[in-house]
Amino acid sequence: MIHVRTQSMNPVQKALTIAMSLALLTLGIMFSVVAIPLIAVSGALALGYVYWKTRALRKALAQAMQTGHMKQSEVIEGEAVVIREPHEANRFLN
Repeated sequence: MIHVRTQSMNPVQKALTIAMSLALLTLGIMFSVVAIPLIAVSGALALGYVYWKTRALRKALAQAMQTGHMKQSEVIEGEAVVIREPHEANRFLN
């Protein structure tokens, strides 16, 4: 249920409202000052970890491209569907 105040607040209520609003705003700013850099540093560390762990793969791919073992045009794409007939499925169970 929503309650709409029809009379104006007295000066004490206004002061408390302003004080609480400023306190919440201050807490929000303090939280964001800590949370945003923490998230940014965690993301940078995660990306660095992935970059570090995949360096051998990148090096091997670069070497394969240079030696000609793999060309950019040798990508084969496709789809496969495996269909098993009922008698074939039972053959594996027996």
